[in-house]
Amino acid sequence: MADRRPRLKSLPALRLASTHEKAARLQLTRESYASVYPKEIQAPYPPGDTLMTDVFEGDNASESEERDEEVEDAVARLDIDAADRGILHLDQTLLPPGFDEAEFRNAAEYNDLGFDEDDTFSIDSEDEIIHPDTAHEGMPTPQRPSAWALEDQSVLVRHTPRPDIVLSDFELALGLMAHISGVSNRDWSMMREILQIPSVTERERAALNRLPLALATLKNQVTKAMPLLDMRSVDVSLKVDKMPTMAPSDKGNVALDVQTAKMHFFDPVDLFKKILESQLPQQLHLDMAHFVDEPSEFYHSRAWASSIRTSSGHYAHFIAADGEVGDAIFPSDWIYFSCDSPDCQCTSLDTPDIDQPDPTVEEIKAVAHIGRVVGFGKCYQTDRHPLVKLGEVTLLIQEAWRPNNPRLSELVDEVSPEPDELVLNLGGFYCLSQTAAIDFCRVTIDREPEDDGLEDPSFFKKSRGSDPHPKHSPNGHRARHPDDEWIVRRVSTQLGTVDWYCNQPTIRAELELQVYGRSWFETRWDRLAPNNQGPFPIALPCTTFIDGFGLFRNSYRTLVGMYMTLAGLCAAERRRRANTLPILLSPHGSVFEEAIDALRCFIPLDKGVELDIHGAPTIVCVFTLCFIGDMLQQNQNAGCLGPTAGKFCRFCFIGKKTIVDAFNEMDPCAILDFDCDKHGRYSHQISKMRHYASSLPSQRKREYFSQWGLTTKPSNLEKIAPALDPIWTRVPDAAHSEYNGMSNLFHALLIKAILRPEAVKEYSRMLRAWKFPSGWNRLQSPVHYLSSYSLSDHARWSVIIPGLLNAWLTKNAINPSFWNAAVERPELDGLELIDWIVRAFARLARSNDYLMGNNARFRDSYAENALMIVLSARADYQRMCVWASWELAWNHERRNSQDSQASSAASTVSNASHLTRVLQRRVREQEERGGETSEFEILLRDALIREAPAAPAPAAPARHRRGRHVSRDNDEKSTWLADALRPNVHVGNHLVYFFEEYAGLSNIDTLVGEAEHKWFKNVVYKTNLKDTERVLLGKVNLQLVCRLFILGAYNTTYPQLSAQIRRLWRACPTLFERIMSRSDERVALDESDFGHQEVVGDTNSYSGITATGRIHQVNSLGDHAANNNMRLPSIYNEITDSFRALLLGAYAGDYDIHDVSLSQARSLFWYKKFGFTNKQHRRYVFKLGDYIEFEGHRHVGRVDGIFTHEQDGLRRIFIVVMGATPSNRLHELLSLPYIDHDQPYIIGVPSVDATSGQYIIDDRAEPGNTSRQIWVSWNPKFL
Repeated sequence: MADRRPRLKSLPALRLASTHEKAARLQLTRESYASVYPKEIQAPYPPGDTLMTDVFEGDNASESEERDEEVEDAVARLDIDAADRGILHLDQTLLPPGFDEAEFRNAAEYNDLGFDEDDTFSIDSEDEIIHPDTAHEGMPTPQRPSAWALEDQSVLVRHTPRPDIVLSDFELALGLMAHISGVSNRDWSMMREILQIPSVTERERAALNRLPLALATLKNQVTKAMPLLDMRSVDVSLKVDKMPTMAPSDKGNVALDVQTAKMHFFDPVDLFKKILESQLPQQLHLDMAHFVDEPSEFYHSRAWASSIRTSSGHYAHFIAADGEVGDAIFPSDWIYFSCDSPDCQCTSLDTPDIDQPDPTVEEIKAVAHIGRVVGFGKCYQTDRHPLVKLGEVTLLIQEAWRPNNPRLSELVDEVSPEPDELVLNLGGFYCLSQTAAIDFCRVTIDREPEDDGLEDPSFFKKSRGSDPHPKHSPNGHRARHPDDEWIVRRVSTQLGTVDWYCNQPTIRAELELQVYGRSWFETRWDRLAPNNQGPFPIALPCTTFIDGFGLFRNSYRTLVGMYMTLAGLCAAERRRRANTLPILLSPHGSVFEEAIDALRCFIPLDKGVELDIHGAPTIVCVFTLCFIGDMLQQNQNAGCLGPTAGKFCRFCFIGKKTIVDAFNEMDPCAILDFDCDKHGRYSHQISKMRHYASSLPSQRKREYFSQWGLTTKPSNLEKIAPALDPIWTRVPDAAHSEYNGMSNLFHALLIKAILRPEAVKEYSRMLRAWKFPSGWNRLQSPVHYLSSYSLSDHARWSVIIPGLLNAWLTKNAINPSFWNAAVERPELDGLELIDWIVRAFARLARSNDYLMGNNARFRDSYAENALMIVLSARADYQRMCVWASWELAWNHERRNSQDSQASSAASTVSNASHLTRVLQRRVREQEERGGETSEFEILLRDALIREAPAAPAPAAPARHRRGRHVSRDNDEKSTWLADALRPNVHVGNHLVYFFEEYAGLSNIDTLVGEAEHKWFKNVVYKTNLKDTERVLLGKVNLQLVCRLFILGAYNTTYPQLSAQIRRLWRACPTLFERIMSRSDERVALDESDFGHQEVVGDTNSYSGITATGRIHQVNSLGDHAANNNMRLPSIYNEITDSFRALLLGAYAGDYDIHDVSLSQARSLFWYKKFGFTNKQHRRYVFKLGDYIEFEGHRHVGRVDGIFTHEQDGLRRIFIVVMGATPSNRLHELLSLPYIDHDQPYIIGVPSVDATSGQYIIDDRAEPGNTSRQIWVSWNPKFL
């Protein structure tokens, strides 16, 4: 295609909105575009704040209590002496004016915190002297927003390090080890005694003798020498009914019976300032979004592209023909644009003749497209527009059709827009260069619904309940504003239907403009603004995980943890615990909303505050991209009632009536067919609903909130993050819904309903022996321990079970009752029931892989039918639940018919024909014999079903487990039907939206937060169990500071201490493994079955290279193509020419050794396993039969042999591999490719890729097809 751009781009009449002269030349008069938006909410710049001088306590609780008693005694004696001498107002005499005792006590507590433990106080009296704190000269004072002081009730508490404490490298290393590893007092005593054993010099002996006898003393010295991060504290209320009984020593002391507690949390300004001053920002993405073929990172997502704040001031602009930069273009803006297609009418004004007059503005607008900008970023897609260069700034635009657009007639729903009405097309996007933008388009947005959109779509009327409330009072549709050109009321969906504009989530940028104003971003954030000379912004979007957990693995001490993770990190780094920042641990029994309300110091950062970073003023904006948590917590975060409320879904208004009707009609698919778009929850709608409820009387207001599933007050998170959508940024918990939800439900259904009891035992034995992917952990027996499965266990099982059932499941293994209910049903799609079951479980694995996988297949058909993939697995589960519950219900009714006390059942039997009674007896006898059900018996069953009388009217619904309403008639039927109607099943309607919004649900899962919970639960037992929330945050504080020291955050302020800690890091890397950003999980080398290990030299790529499990009988390896289809060699005489050529090639290509001797003296030793550790300290172990990737992921092959060969005095490991490639043939049920084996390879360990390899399984054994193998590409993410 020619490089010449349509001449429309070079016309001087383009509206580029860059200067007033250009606007006058174009004769386009319009008021400031910022006037379209509400008046901005200005958060003043932070000039300063009153600081306290410290945080945290260094000793354990018992030690600090004794100190407090000593201090109080001393003060009492001082008061007595002062009174005796006639000195009045001693405190005013000794203390300076303005002294605040509360602030002083908070600072003293922080300076004394030792983050401990079950230690006793130190017996070294000289180490226990409390010295007055002195501030470090190089410590800059962070600025604070004073305007928020009246609202922010928290107190800043600063820790000041002690310059008089100087520790040697040896002492500092021991102290850090004690802090990080949780060394106990007894362990310290033993270690100290062992260190006295070696014979050392007098100087070294003196250093050992200087080590304190008490562990607490050593820890306190380390703590007081370190510049810990600033903390904040605030008093929060406690729920007394959740508090345990008081300690015996405290009972009777009324002063200790308090109903508030001190809540500690990190000061966000100091924390993120130190992060920006370290080397960590080098790992962050601090730019606009990237549009790529396979989105996997947050900055590939629509959430990043649709926000103004995420891009750190890098924006798209109108660009003049001469390259002049115009106004910034933000998401949610409506613009005129050209599609840059030569065949489109928007290029019809191209005038090659220079004598022809330029078109007018009206002529340009008449042919230009109109659209809504939904995002901007740099384009790196392979199928980008021909005129878009690689990496060029592009706009993501949804076109709005004019009333005369012929495509409106092609829609499924008939629509007749008004002359000034646009219809927004949601069915596609334009990804065009920013030079395609022509001018702003002034559009009125009508978000008013039709009257039927105000009605409750699923109202469950109680026997004495009141009539349903509407969402709010009808307002009627808006009219176009006189200053606007168009109005938008309706949209065209991806299915070709027409919906109202009000049934769409709000774009992020629109909310940001409403809260902070357009001028804030245009004048202070835009790096290309003509008058903006700085400071320039740096945005740190984060994901915020909030969840309650039992600190002692039970509910006796539940805390609420709030953890933040920098969204600009890559996916691999975000999943590492070191990059999870625990901000808050609320006290046990505290009120969640009050704890969140205390975090108002985050509000200025949400807009941006000016801080000094490396001596340069910088606008730092730290905001939440989305909140993460489980279902219960997220409902609370969104201001919605829980899953047992009338409206259990926080994304739509599905309710009890839909559930009850689906249960009574045994049609659970109703919850998947619910119109979630029309009846969704949207922020502008919720705002109107709360405003409407405020006008209702108290009783009616409670009924209203109960009916619509809303809390009486909005969540306090809306104060902390005012520019976020309160509904759609409280993302679903896919890890729990898909793993602990759907996968667990599938597993329970398989064991309890599908398989015979004796087949369940056989299934458990098969699962034990079935092949797992390389490196995966074992699974406990599901027969007894299914309820104990973790999220990772369920994820692994979902990948394994389709192949196992495909190879093992037979008709004899299926429960006869389930078989009779399901066989020959039309839902089987012509498949045999066994094949249909295998396909159902394969759909579950496919859904998990799509939602929680690596998104490598995002662009192909695997993702184009995303909603179908997710819902088909759920629909199959519901069908199996119906079959299980239908047969149970039929048996239950048959048993009731034999009970003479049930008159209705007796009437049914008496009214049945003689033939029917004979057939019933025939079926009953067959079931009692337990034999195989014949086709004739199945026909008899179907005849009985057709002749059965109509079921009686359902009884009144009753509350079942988990709060769902079910019938009282038979509990067996309710068991599976209730599971088929779970909220986890319904949420599949919404998951695809969040997948596209965040570039995969694995980016917003709760797994990392759950791992942080687990760490706290393990560490808490290494404390003295007093004031645990503050102590645990103190441990996190010390670890963060150590990491920031290594990353250079304190090079200027504490150069000597920085050099010392970096020196320790290089000398003791294992000590800092838990602190630095490295994987905490290591694959241990299992050598329990082998008695021999061969260790070879490390390479540039890998270390710890080993071969284990010596094979002495090489005959067991068999013949192989690598050795001319002869037995693999163990001695020189058995090496063929082909084997020699492959081995020499491996030496040359992998070890760069070209002169190799294959003499008889150098035998080949064969092994069962080999392993290595990569540079990220991740261990990989492979065994015979595993499929590995090698040569840069270019090849995949099966490990058929592992041997070592000696050269130059060093034995090196080689692997005999049979190459494998996926074929074009797909398995009919699993939709996975078969593999074809091509040629043999011999490779060295450096060629093996550091991946978990590939999972290859055998197909179902059939005559003539016993050697087929299937390539299992499902790979959902889990911990």
